[in-house]
Amino acid sequence: MPALLTALDQQLSLNLVIWAFPLAFLMHDLEEIVTMERFRREHRERFPKCLRNVAAITTRQFILAVGVLLALTLLASYLATRSSRQMDLFTTGLAIFLVHVFGHVGQSLYLRTYTPGVITAVLVVLPYSLYGFHRLFTAHLIDDNSFTTVVLVGALLFVPLVLAASQLGKLLIRR
Repeated sequence: MPALLTALDQQLSLNLVIWAFPLAFLMHDLEEIVTMERFRREHRERFPKCLRNVAAITTRQFILAVGVLLALTLLASYLATRSSRQMDLFTTGLAIFLVHVFGHVGQSLYLRTYTPGVITAVLVVLPYSLYGFHRLFTAHLIDDNSFTTVVLVGALLFVPLVLAASQLGKLLIRR
């Protein structure tokens, strides 16, 4: 594995890795966009009662929510490539991206079925996030302490961010 990391490190600039964030986000969310409304219809009764209203979102509403989050990933990437002092939004976004993989895997395990986004969470989000953090470590832009902090912050912000984006989609696009 170290040989593969070394080869990737030599071939990919840090700026390219940073700009891959919106692309990885979009690949992942396209899977969710295509599959989530049908999944919700077919499995709504299996959701815990406290999550049924959260899951009641149309594809159009979800696309708007994804658009807002995509804009944030673009802003985070732009700022991160401008100055190492402006990495906070990027590292926080990357931490949220990494943490949310466990939500997808947990949902699939809990429901014992495919859930929207789980394939790209494991095949795109997880490797991209881990590699992104690897590059931040090797560039000395984060250390063990800041990594731990940003992952904890990401874990705390994940649910409120998703709920806020979903609510915005519902507010702006009525059924």
